[in-house]
This record gives sequence, C-alpha cells and structure tokens, in this order.
Amino acid sequence: MSRDEKIINRLIISILDSKQCLKFLKELKFHTHGSSAYEAMLINAIICYAKPFVNNEQDKDTTADPTEDINLLTTLTDTEQKLHYKFLTIRNKAIAHSESKSDIETERSFLPASISKNNTEISVPFSIWHHFSDHAQGVRAFLSLASKVLKNAEDLTLYKMSEILNKQP
Repeated sequence: MSRDEKIINRLIISILDSKQCLKFLKELKFHTHGSSAYEAMLINAIICYAKPFVNNEQDKDTTADPTEDINLLTTLTDTEQKLHYKFLTIRNKAIAHSESKSDIETERSFLPASISKNNTEISVPFSIWHHFSDHAQGVRAFLSLASKVLKNAEDLTLYKMSEILNKQP
C-alpha cells in the first residue's frame, strides 16, 4: 500500500471519529448535566475527538499512516488550538491514563480523589466539567472545534485524492 493510500485511510478514519464525536456532543442535550449518561457522552466525545491526534499505530504494516503526518489544525484560531490541547490533556490525564507526577497540585485536578491541605485524601466524583467555567459554552465551543476539524479532514481527503488522480498516467 502506498504512503498516499495510507494517508487517505488515516483521513477517512479521522472523518469517522470526528462524526462520532459530534454525534455524542449533540446527544448531550437529551441528558441532564452531571448525570452518568451526560458524563458518558462527554467522555466518549473527547475520546473520539482525540483519536486522530494520538499515534497508537505500532505495526509497521498498518494500512493507515501515523497521525503526526496529518495536520487537521491548520485553520484553528489560537483560542481553538488551546481548547484542542485542553481536550487532548483531559483525554491523556483523566480518561486514558492515570498519571501521577510530582506536581500533585496540577495532577489532582484530573484524578477522582484529591489531597486536602492537611494531607487527608478526599474522594471527589469524577467530572470533566470542573475544567470549564460554563458547561453550555464549553459544549458549543467543543461542537464548533470538532466541526472544524471534521471539515479540515474532509477537505484534506479530497485534496489528497485529487493529488493521487493527477499522478496517474
């Protein structure tokens, strides 16, 4: 399989992941903020959103190109890029991995338990939304960001496909 075909495969996977993210985000309006269903939809939206940006391909014979070769962020504003990296951080530190570094003040905001000032462990319910001051505005911003990434993936797919067609004799 050619490198171009692998890039197109990665882009198609990115399109599908972005559409799934948007589906979960749109489903949020049917659930009560803070409910288990709401949190599940939000967590799944973050997982789907992050998939195109996380390189988990370890097999050299994979049919999709590694993610670092595909830039879906070219049209994002500075604010959108910050939000993008915030979602990747939440995915990496709160959802996909349990990281525990020496900077407990930073890390504890991602963990389901925290340490009080007198070093007592306090159980805290896990919630994504304590990372956002206004959850409704956060959902709108996330929808906008995911929509833009989807459009970038679709545009880049069309561009790459036309490149391949133009190379053919």
